[in-house]
Amino acid sequence: MNILLDTNILVFLTRSKNFDDLIRFINPQDALIYVSVVTDAEIRSLALRKKWSIGRIELLENFLAV
Repeated sequence: MNILLDTNILVFLTRSKNFDDLIRFINPQDALIYVSVVTDAEIRSLALRKKWSIGRIELLENFLAV
């Protein structure tokens, strides 16, 4: 089974101190994770509007790049 993440899940993940642990919890079978183009645009827009920290933006960018 594949996984499709929505914007609110990405926001939650980037706020977490245990990002890797949460990804393993959400995806214990290492299934493919998808993010729609709409979610991608929403999360990037939100990061800019809310002036996220560089570290949080880098975490998001690294996750989306995979």
